[in-house]
Amino acid sequence: MANDLHQLSIEQLQELIDRAQARIKTARKEDLAEARKKISAVLAEHGVTLDEVFPGRGERTPAAAKPARPPKYRNPANPAEEWSGMGRPPRWVAEAVKHRGSSLEQFLIKASGKPAGRRPRATA
Repeated sequence: MANDLHQLSIEQLQELIDRAQARIKTARKEDLAEARKKISAVLAEHGVTLDEVFPGRGERTPAAAKPARPPKYRNPANPAEEWSGMGRPPRWVAEAVKHRGSSLEQFLIKASGKPAGRRPRATA
């Protein structure tokens, strides 16, 4: 190695690590691109698709893709943001529940397609 690591400060070592990690990431992308190029050439040479060679592991067609779950929750601040309730909650849900004390029920999509919102309190 060109540098004597014992001569470097902590900051210089961290910079070296950061640059090395960035180069690893770039090299990995380059390797993947080259592999895709070679695989595509072999597939084209034989006139087959990846899905034919490895059924279920190649490119998915829309018919083979899993159907999307219908949304169960909608962000009232941005109606384009929806969530099915499956998997990790999107940021807007997590922030509303954690930081603003909202409940998931507030974001439920009613049959009308609008979020449920807050229910009026019953008075005695």
